[in-house]
Amino acid sequence: MHSRLNRTARWTITAAIMKRFTFTLEPVLALRAEAERQAMERLAVELVQQATLTADAERASVRLSNAHANPADATGVDLVARQAFLERLELEAASAQARAQAQEAQVATQQTHVEETARDREALDRLKTERRLEHGRAVTHAEQAELLDLITTRAGREAA
Repeated sequence: MHSRLNRTARWTITAAIMKRFTFTLEPVLALRAEAERQAMERLAVELVQQATLTADAERASVRLSNAHANPADATGVDLVARQAFLERLELEAASAQARAQAQEAQVATQQTHVEETARDREALDRLKTERRLEHGRAVTHAEQAELLDLITTRAGREAA
């Protein structure tokens, strides 16, 4: 009877220690992973917008270059109209370039946000890994202690 009680007590202690690993901050980790995913999606949107605005700026610049390359008509009215047209193209090109540069700043800001959210998630990932290793060491230690106890008990029985 005494042997059965010891076995039950040992099983209970080992079972408690060997309980399956759980990371209590798992919900926080999931939230941080979701925040990182959303930040990456926003960065993707910003990158597409940047590509669109850069292409618009390049097209406006090409239109301006083509307009400067075409020869001007000789009449005064045509020269005034051409000058107004060139000024409008210059304004469009400058505006498109300014929008593209502003978008580059948006992309840089979003990239920084993605990096921050990734660091936050990675910190919890490292903590989870550390806790899992600690749990593994505790389980190993408990198993070794139980084996040592069994060996000692058996050696005591054989000596008696």
